[in-house]
Amino acid sequence: MAAAWDGAETTWRQGLALRRESATALDLFAEADADSKLAIVISHDCDLPKDPKVEPNIEIIVATRPADANHGNFTQMKNPRRLRIPYEISGEKIWFELLAADKRAISKELLIGHEPDPNTALDKNAKAVLRRWLGDSYTGRTQMPFSKKKGFRLEHRKPLLILQLRLVAGVGFEPTTFGL
Repeated sequence: MAAAWDGAETTWRQGLALRRESATALDLFAEADADSKLAIVISHDCDLPKDPKVEPNIEIIVATRPADANHGNFTQMKNPRRLRIPYEISGEKIWFELLAADKRAISKELLIGHEPDPNTALDKNAKAVLRRWLGDSYTGRTQMPFSKKKGFRLEHRKPLLILQLRLVAGVGFEPTTFGL
């Protein structure tokens, strides 16, 4: 009988990397690319222990080691489709680039018998950036206000004011403004 997913005992968490041997065995990248790629679990921590009948897949993103290392425009969530974060691999800080389009879902059952890479770590600050970047991919971008059927003819549109309220720290009013 094949082993079953044991959510209570899983060691997988968001931000952890698969061992390179596991990533190549699961065809996430070729063995020849193992020095320049990293397979990272991006599923939410709350989804990882769930029964595969309820939550059958784990989301993985394959990150690539960029040629120009720490490019400031792709760090700290400055780009909603691309993020660069440092991982510590065997004591060495190495930058990896994550592309939103490189997300993949793999069956939890395929991960049975595979463990996270103990020599690869994401520090607390980088993990917080990763979480915010992943969350912003669902909530941070505004939708296009135009219907695809009508196209993008702006001459018939009224100007739109788009506010991102999450950037507003607070709004104050003087009591006299309201006659108090």
